[in-house]
Amino acid sequence: MLDISRYPPLLGAVSLVHMARDFIQRRNSEKKKTVGLRDEFYQSVWRQAAAELNLDVGDLGGGILEFKEPGDLGLRFKVMKNYTSLDDPVTLRLAGNKSLSQAVLKRKLIPTPESEVFRLKTIAKARDFLFQSGSPCVVKPASGTGGGQGVTTQVSNGSQLGWAASRAARFHFEIVIERQIPGANYRLLFLDGELLDVIKRNPPAVEGDGKSTIVELIRRENKRRLSGWQVAQSQLRIDQDLRQTLASQGCSLRSRLNSGQRVIVKTVINDNSSEENEVAMGQVCSEIVATGRAAAEALGVTLAGVDVITDDPSRPLESNGGVVLEVNTTPGMYIHKRGNRCPVVKKILQAMVQRTRYQRKAEKQHPFTGIEQFGD
Repeated sequence: MLDISRYPPLLGAVSLVHMARDFIQRRNSEKKKTVGLRDEFYQSVWRQAAAELNLDVGDLGGGILEFKEPGDLGLRFKVMKNYTSLDDPVTLRLAGNKSLSQAVLKRKLIPTPESEVFRLKTIAKARDFLFQSGSPCVVKPASGTGGGQGVTTQVSNGSQLGWAASRAARFHFEIVIERQIPGANYRLLFLDGELLDVIKRNPPAVEGDGKSTIVELIRRENKRRLSGWQVAQSQLRIDQDLRQTLASQGCSLRSRLNSGQRVIVKTVINDNSSEENEVAMGQVCSEIVATGRAAAEALGVTLAGVDVITDDPSRPLESNGGVVLEVNTTPGMYIHKRGNRCPVVKKILQAMVQRTRYQRKAEKQHPFTGIEQFGD
C-alpha cells in the first residue's frame, strides 16, 4: 500500500476526498434518522427532569429548550442537547483543545498519553513519534470535534498514519498523535467536583451466526439501531478505525464468525450501543476518582466527563500505566441513562436552577450602576 505519509502535498487532496464522503453521508437517510433519535433522547430526558422539578419547558427550535419556573418572574435558562450554561466559553475552548488541555494536565502531574502535535505539512514529526513509540498509536484532530469524529486507532505504520492524518485534518489543521493505551475506557461524570456516575464503556462488537460475514452483521446491527434511541445513538461507521480494529484481531469485513463468536469492530468507543455501557460506580478506586476530579479542577470545568483508560480500575493510574485520556466539557448524557430515564440530568438541571437563583440574587444585591469614570 502506498505510504502517503511520505508525500505531504498529497495529504491535502486526500483530506478533500474525506470531506466529500462526509457530505454525502450527511445526506444519507439513515444518518438523518440517527440524528433525529439523538434529538428525541435529549427532548425526553430534559422534559422528564423538568417535570420532576416543577419547571415549565418551552421549545425554541433548533434543539434548544427553555426552562422557566412558574410565575411571571420565574427564572429562565436554556439547554441544547448536551450543551448547558454551566461552563463559560473560554473553559470550553481550553478543554476542547486536546494539546492545550493535555499540557495543563501534565503540569499538574496528571498522567496523560505521550503525544505529539503536527500538521499535514509537518507529518514527519508524527512519523518519528510513531516509529519511536514501538506500539500502536491514535491519531485525532487537536480540536473542534466530539463523539469520536476524525479519530483513528491502531495506527502502526506510515501508510495508516497518512490516511488517518488526512481524515483528522478535515476537522482541524492541527492533529495529535498519541500512544494508544491498553485497557478499558471509564467515563467519570463530575458536577462541581461531585462524582455523579461512572460508566465502563465497552467497545462495539458483533456476534456471529455461523454464516454471515462481518459486514453483513454490521449492516444488520445498524438496522437494529434505527428502531429507537433506547438501542443506540449512532451507526457503526465502516472507516479506517473499523478496518484496523478488525485487522488487529486477524479479521476483515469478509470474515465469517462462528455462531456465538463476538468480535470487537471498533476501538473508538463512541459508536457502542446502549447495552455495551456498564455501570461501574463500585469498580473504580478512590485514587482514580481523585485523579479525575483533579483533572476537571485543573481545567476549571464545572460539568466534566473525564475519560480514563486503565486495565485495573482498583489501582491508581500511576501504578499500571493508566491515563486520563481527556476532559469533556459537554459530556453526552446518553451513556448515563438507565432504561428510559437519565437520573444525572435531574441533578444537572438542579445545579442550573441554583446557579441562576444565585446570579439573580447577586444582581439584586449589587445592581449595575454604570461605568466608573477615571481621571488622568
